Amino acid sequence: MEKNMVDILFEESGSQSVHYYCIATEHHRYDFSIIFTNNFFGKAMVVSIQSGTMVLMCNEDIENDCYWAEKLGIHQIDVDECRIFLQMILNQKLFVNQY
Repeated sequence: MEKNMVDILFEESGSQSVHYYCIATEHHRYDFSIIFTNNFFGKAMVVSIQSGTMVLMCNEDIENDCYWAEKLGIHQIDVDECRIFLQMILNQKLFVNQY
């Protein structure tokens, strides 16, 4: 019988700051988990709980809604409101010290 082996290429545990948000626009509701850590080159992990999708984001990424809106399941009519929300949250810089 042949065994399949899995090589773990990287494992690191650290401190994360996880925040959960439920926001409502005039048209839709969105639920997000935003994970702040030092593991993603200064980007936060933004997870859409409804769609189960994730995107790494920093303040510079917010203006490029083609990068995040569709991936997070944001309806086009809500992009501007979600952009304001993300700017507010990502500007808080809730990243944790890793060391």
